[in-house]
Amino acid sequence: MFDALSPLGEAVASVAEWPTVEELTQLAAKEGARRGVWMPTFVEQLSQRQLRAKERGPRQRSSLYDARIIEAGEVPTRPRHWHDVMNALAWMTFPLTKRAIHRRQYEILCAAVGPSFDALPSARTKEHDAVAMLDEGGALVLCLDEVRASVELSVRATDRSSLENHCREGRALLFVLGHGILESVVLAGAFPPVHALTVVLSSPSLPRSLAASRAALDESLAEALDARALPASHFERPNEPPPRGLLLDEALFACVQAKA
Repeated sequence: MFDALSPLGEAVASVAEWPTVEELTQLAAKEGARRGVWMPTFVEQLSQRQLRAKERGPRQRSSLYDARIIEAGEVPTRPRHWHDVMNALAWMTFPLTKRAIHRRQYEILCAAVGPSFDALPSARTKEHDAVAMLDEGGALVLCLDEVRASVELSVRATDRSSLENHCREGRALLFVLGHGILESVVLAGAFPPVHALTVVLSSPSLPRSLAASRAALDESLAEALDARALPASHFERPNEPPPRGLLLDEALFACVQAKA
């Protein structure tokens, strides 16, 4: 799975001990300059004690996580924390998609509270849940147009044999977006089976390299998020539970054919 994120994962891992917040910013800036895309600045997140002290009285919307990203270009990050390091890796890998996700969540936030507020809504909307699930536990498939129907059926079904075959034969590529999944794999030291909210996108042909495939997928998914084409409409139906998601495990990723 992490092979598909190279060499970015290798760059993060090459930093002595834990990458500092400043080093994550430097790595992201270098990747952004190479690809010609915007990257955020990673800033150290306040401690819970500091946050409680700042939250006395009405809160400012600009202090909230998604607002910090969209308004200030800053991602609050906990030092020496696997979840946040994997979040930084996801930003470096899919910067357009990550920005679109947080832009969408920021718009939802602005519709719920004003510039100053006393309390957040007690429950999130279905749309907010769906976008958050994609961010934390999302998987992405890029496949050929000719097999898209087959891949989408495989994603919805419990039998993954068709998807595995398409991956093995180079007709589809599988990537992990969700930094919660990446964290789980690191902490477990193996690939614990996990159900991922999966988005399928397709094109007439697949790029020759994994890096080019990631970039194409990043651009297409960001456009779909901004156009409200994703997440799937069934998340907006109030009485329908979310799908269980595609089962990710070592056997599935063993079928993904690595490209130079």
